[in-house]
Formats: sequence, C-alpha cells, structure tokens
Amino acid sequence: MNTRTQNRALLRTVSKIEKRLLKRKYKCLYPACTSVAVQSHSQQKEGQLRAIAENGKVYALRRSMLSTFKASNTEEAFEMEKLGLSDASIFPGFCSTHDDQIFQPIEKSILKPKNEEQEFLLFLRCIVYEFSQKRRMFEWFNAILRSTENHFQQQGREVGEAWHEGLRRFIEFDAPFYLGKIFEAHDKRDYSIINSEWKVIEKNVNASC
Repeated sequence: MNTRTQNRALLRTVSKIEKRLLKRKYKCLYPACTSVAVQSHSQQKEGQLRAIAENGKVYALRRSMLSTFKASNTEEAFEMEKLGLSDASIFPGFCSTHDDQIFQPIEKSILKPKNEEQEFLLFLRCIVYEFSQKRRMFEWFNAILRSTENHFQQQGREVGEAWHEGLRRFIEFDAPFYLGKIFEAHDKRDYSIINSEWKVIEKNVNASC
C-alpha cells in the first residue's frame, strides 16, 4: 500500500471515529446524577460571549480531529472558525437541571470582583471543562490506537500510547479525587478551598477564556 493510499485510509478511519464520538452521550457530572448531560457552556453565553460576538458569532479554535489530520502544518491544524453563540464553548457537562441550578449565579448575574461564590463557580466550571476535554481526548486516542495500528511508525505510536496512559490515570484517579472535593465544597458552600485574584480591565478586550 503506497503512502497516498495509506493517508486516504487513515482519513476515512479518523472521519468514522469522529462521527461516532460526536454522537456519544454522557451522564451528568454531578455526583450520583444519572441524567444525560446537555451541552453546557464553558463561557457565560449571555455575558462574555455576547459581549464579544459580531452578528451572533464568535471565533473559536477548530476542534475537528479530522481537520487536524488533514492539515499540512501546525498553523493549519490550529485554525479558528466562526461559531454561533449556542455552539461556541460547549461541552457535555451537566444535565439541564444541574447546569441551571449550579451556574445560575454566573449565568444570570453580572460578574462582581471578589464575589466568592462566583469565583468558586468559575473554578468549578473550568475543572469540569478540563475533565470533559481530557475524557474526549482519552476516548479519541483509545479509538485511534485500536483502529490505526499500521498507520504510525513505532516512535509515534509510543508517544501516543504514553499520552493515552497519562489521560487514563487522570480520568480514573486524579479527576474523581479532585471533583469529589470540589462538589463537597460546593454543597457545603465552603468557597475557602480556592484563592482568587481579580484584574479588572476597563474595556472590552474582545476575548474570553
């Protein structure tokens, strides 16, 4: 099989994996909740995102793995794309009930410097988003390593397997421990477990992270 044929076969495999993973459903991340997670926002939709939107759209980093594989260089692999506010910054985090209940103080209210509850909820959202992204990458690598065994050189495969193992340990050991502590603090309204610093810039910087 020549290189061009191999590349086409690889892209077909990557496309199938991406389509399958995009359809994947997850449980709500709130402890003991068995409801299906909706697409939560990592950024406040009617706050930060609306403030930087133009005609209801914002720029976001392209997340397509297929596009990354097709890219001929690093710059192309990490291009930005325009997305509507309902599609930008989404991840499968919580069921609709918990997503609304937990994040109401930062979704329905203006952010106020030194507000401990808002600080904590921004931190919580950041952590669950990080977990969701690493879970996605773990499942991606899991599928890729199983389905494309003959497409990578030994060195590249070893790097992928090491990354995959690191993600597995985070998901199975680190994340449950830290998420448990964070949700316990949330339920007790004990916001003292984190320290925050605020820097207020008196203008719209047209970016949100």
